[in-house]
Amino acid sequence: MSRETHPTKTKLIEATTALLKRHKSAELSVDMVLAESNISKGSLYHHFEDLEDLIEVTLLARYAKWVDINVVTMSSILVNARSSKDIYMGLVEVTERSQDRNLSKERFFRAEVLAKANSSPRFAKKLQNLQQQLTDSLTDLIREAQEKNYYDKSNDP
Repeated sequence: MSRETHPTKTKLIEATTALLKRHKSAELSVDMVLAESNISKGSLYHHFEDLEDLIEVTLLARYAKWVDINVVTMSSILVNARSSKDIYMGLVEVTERSQDRNLSKERFFRAEVLAKANSSPRFAKKLQNLQQQLTDSLTDLIREAQEKNYYDKSNDP
């Protein structure tokens, strides 16, 4: 996140993250979050509309980390490339790594986030903003590749 987050809000997100490693989001309760975070109920509702808002923000924070990792990885491929073949080989490597069996939980998590967006308009709006950031970053990277003549300039990034 580009802005500094209030320490109490951060602690609530961290507690919810820990709980989501042990429980499904539908199993969480306000009392569980309060016990895990040692934060008061009033503080929770000061920072979040409701428990579902806290869960959504927590899911998006994890998803945002995935977006950031992907943008950094793609940037690294472009910076180190000396030809379009280097970009292609970098993308092949990224694809192979992303399909590693050990990452199946992460892939499932991303699918769950997308499914949640399908059933929650509020969450969909939050996710839309994050997805737009990813799209904009990738568009910028493709434009840069086009400027270096590594990618066909007739294609719209």
